[in-house]
Amino acid sequence: MNSGRILILSSLLIFISYGLFAQCFSSTGNPIGGTANMGVMEKNVLKFNTFYKHSYSGRYFLEDELFENSLYQMADAVYNYASMMLAYGVTNKLTLEADGGYYINKIKNFITPSRGYGFSNIVLSAKYNIYYNPVNRFEISAKAGAKIPLRRKKQILAEGNFMADLHPDVQPSLGCMGFVTQLYIIKEYPFSALRLFALVNYEHNFITPEGFFQKKQYNFGNSLNTSFFVTKHLHMPPALAWLSENWTVILQVRHEHKWQNQMRSQISQGDNPVYEEWETTRNSGSDVFFISPQINYTIASKLNISIMADFPLYQKYKGLQLATNYAFAVNISYDLNFNNH
Repeated sequence: MNSGRILILSSLLIFISYGLFAQCFSSTGNPIGGTANMGVMEKNVLKFNTFYKHSYSGRYFLEDELFENSLYQMADAVYNYASMMLAYGVTNKLTLEADGGYYINKIKNFITPSRGYGFSNIVLSAKYNIYYNPVNRFEISAKAGAKIPLRRKKQILAEGNFMADLHPDVQPSLGCMGFVTQLYIIKEYPFSALRLFALVNYEHNFITPEGFFQKKQYNFGNSLNTSFFVTKHLHMPPALAWLSENWTVILQVRHEHKWQNQMRSQISQGDNPVYEEWETTRNSGSDVFFISPQINYTIASKLNISIMADFPLYQKYKGLQLATNYAFAVNISYDLNFNNH
């Protein structure tokens, strides 16, 4: 094994080991990091990807209608999230990925403010190219991985002499193992500089471990996100040639479906605790459609800088829930090609 491959594998192992053993790593689900990690990597290419997202929610919906109530109109929520992903092309058909992040804050203001923060899950996954037709520029790839919570206990913060037992909505971790599967379908039209692709992302959560939430056990709802993308490489007119031809505009339409949560209370403690029957959690579960414009700039075919925004087109919630107003994100990725060394 040459020195370049040793460096790549060592970097991945260091990143994975840090995530697995850092006691403060955790997450309620890593936000999707844009479009920079579509498809598989070329063999011996290492991608570094960093991602920042700001999301704001400042209104309540009852089912699919705005809920107008003076008390609820004063409520809002915000989170700021940063992540890093490493992806390495083991072969031209197989890519390994490690993805982890940090909630700078998760704040919910309702009567009294509640705030959490901390490292997110780490997701370890493999992506495989199922089918590729170079003539028709058509590709199908699939990904599967494990979502590992790296926080062993629910986050409780000190506020003066008072210990605040934080609500699950602002926890940086839900404490449950899970798995993620994704399907990518990509079609390119090189002569028109147009690219179409679809992404289906399913995330499954297992039951929270014993004792993570005091006297309660949760089975947080799974999610299914379906996204359709149209990308267009911009050819600048002569008057704007100084801008170069490194710009790409992207439009994404996304549907996010979340199943309702389940909860049961503990009625006896000891070595073999007894719980009540599972009950569906009120005010959980949703269907939301987003439109997400994005612009990307490429430098030297290695560095990509993307700016994107999320705007809800339609929102429907099970019961009464705080709804999304908007979100924006910045994504930066860099490819290191060891085939050239």
